[in-house]
Amino acid sequence: MVNHLQPEKDTIHAKLVPAYGNPWKTKTSPWYRIKSGKIYPDSGHPQGRSNSPWFSIEGDKIYPEFGNPSGMSKSPWYRLKEGKLYPTREHPNGQSGLPWFHVK
Repeated sequence: MVNHLQPEKDTIHAKLVPAYGNPWKTKTSPWYRIKSGKIYPDSGHPQGRSNSPWFSIEGDKIYPEFGNPSGMSKSPWYRLKEGKLYPTREHPNGQSGLPWFHVK
């Protein structure tokens, strides 16, 4: 499986846009940008843009990082499947069979 979230260079190569399953979907603009295996809030995020990573990407799992307002976690909050991010049971709001974000 090709992981489209893992860049080869230190450049922004993808963004995450709220998907139809996102309970807080208020905009269609990107909420996050992806750079070097880290996910950062973008200008479309309700809390604004940040230069501190909120998530890290490890294979098909997405983990909260030190910059996340909820803190770091050794448990993944999202899993990546076919270009979509689904919350796991470890996510504070629980697991969902609907994607919350898609890679753009």
